[in-house]
Amino acid sequence: MIERNSSQVTITLSQKAYEQYLAVSKWKEIALATLLRQILEREHESPAFSNLFKRANGNE
Repeated sequence: MIERNSSQVTITLSQKAYEQYLAVSKWKEIALATLLRQILEREHESPAFSNLFKRANGNE
């Protein structure tokens, strides 16, 4: 794994996902990157992700 000094990442979406996220971002009148960040942050705060993180760190 490459060590990074930044919290920025690059992702590749399927064409369908890109078009759907773009449509929603236009409807909400926000930037696509903002919408994706909101979705990722919401997932990060979920109990499911918390449990997954605990398992990944061996803290079950």
